[in-house]
This record gives sequence, structure tokens and C-alpha cells, in this order.
Amino acid sequence: GMGAVYLARDPETGEEYAAKVMLESPLFRDDLKRRFIREAEIAMKVVHPNLVRVYDVGRDPETGYAYMIMDFVSGGDLHDELGRRLIERRPYSVKAALAVLRPILGALSAAWAAGVVHRDIKPDNILFDEVGNPYLTDLGVAKLSDDQTLTRLTMSNVVVGTPAYMAPEQMTDSHKVDVRADLYSLGIVLWEMLAGECPNAELSASELMARAIKGTRIRDIRTLRPKLPQHVIRFLRKMTDPKPERRFATPDEALAYLDEWRKREERAFRLFLAGTGVLT
Repeated sequence: GMGAVYLARDPETGEEYAAKVMLESPLFRDDLKRRFIREAEIAMKVVHPNLVRVYDVGRDPETGYAYMIMDFVSGGDLHDELGRRLIERRPYSVKAALAVLRPILGALSAAWAAGVVHRDIKPDNILFDEVGNPYLTDLGVAKLSDDQTLTRLTMSNVVVGTPAYMAPEQMTDSHKVDVRADLYSLGIVLWEMLAGECPNAELSASELMARAIKGTRIRDIRTLRPKLPQHVIRFLRKMTDPKPERRFATPDEALAYLDEWRKREERAFRLFLAGTGVLT
């Protein structure tokens, strides 16, 4: 509602970019305009192969419109892909879901290293290019912290994020969260990819708030996917634990868990082949 995103082309190189423009309106307060500019400034701090990159931000001298120039990612978003799979009753396989999850964890790691917490991880903010590579986008509700300063891009006393994907602590205080809240949200996204539906889809914001205060866990995914491997169940439970101190501490820790499981699988497969005589 604040503006629009246009496909832009560099007249000299022919390269295509996305131009996000905040239109002028008497309804838009100065703090919203500052937030728009700050969003771009934050995004420009973080560079990762799976993060939509912002190259420039400013105001058009003729119209006064604020704008940012960023990567154009042409393959749609995870929200639309999940919608298609829901119609087809074809949830993601574990292998395909983790192929999306790993690069996004890497992008979150780069953001966290730069002092940025995204605060709005959801399927709409995971884009795909034309060959299916995933990208994290939209740092519009991000929080940037440096040594002694906390910069908030939203008004005080406002819950920031998308309720169905928010960590319990984010529901009660959006301004004091760290990267573990992003990991929780990404865990909800993984749950949805594997189950074919969001575990919180039918809950209202007030119901989600009540669950957050009580520390209630989300549904066990085995009610929909009873044959998921145990390591996936454990991973999901750790990502979406209501208590942030019981989650992975960082995206790198979550990636290390996945890497260790992959090594165990490879060792088990080699032992299996050896037992059948294939490797002798």
C-alpha cells in the first residue's frame, strides 16, 4: 500500500533491476519515509549470494518519490509455489525443502553477522530465480543494532512481523528479538513446505498471542507426515521451540546440524554398500 515495484532496465547495459518506489501521499508520515530509506540502507549493508541485493536508494528530483534499486528475481516466490503444491497435494520432499532452507540460512547468517535481524521471514519473502535458486528479500521490518545503539524502523509498542510465522517472544515484544526469532519463523516455513499447510493458518492473532504467552508448541508435523525421518523431526522441534534459549543459537549452528546429519547418512550408506559387498 505504500507504493509499487517496477521492472527497470539500465539504458546503457540493458540489465534489468527491480525499482521499489514509495509514492507520495498525505497519509504517509515522515517516519514511514525514513523507514523506507532506512530499509534500503540496511539491505545495502548485507551482501550474500542468496540475499536480494540493494544497489541504490534516493529521491527522484522531479517527483520527490523515494526509491531503491535492487536485484530483479524473476521466478516467483515460495508463497505462490506452496499454493500450487497445495492444489496438487504435493508437499515438498525433505531433500527439496532443505535445498531451499540451506541457502536462506546462509543469507540469515550474513545478515546476523552484519547486526541485522529480519523479523519477517515468511514464504512471500523467499523468491526464486529462473532456475529455482532461492533468495531472501524484504528487510523492511528489519532491526539493526550496533555496539550501543538500537535502531528501530517501526513505531514503539507496535508488533512487527506476520503473526502466523512470528516467534512467541516477537509476539510480545518485537523490538528485543535476535536471530533466534528469525530461525523460529524459518522453522515454520519449513514445516509448511513439508506438511503442505502452515501450522498456524487457522489461528487468529489473539489466539497466537495467547499461545505465545503460554509457551505452547506448534502441532507435531507427524500428524500430516508420519514417515518423516527422525532427524527432521528433531530439527523442526529445535527451530520452533517456544523458548528461544532452546533453539539453535545462530543460523550457522542450524547449518552445522544439517551437515552433521548428512555426514551420518553418507557413512551409513557406505556401511550399507560394504555390507552388500558392493565396495569390496
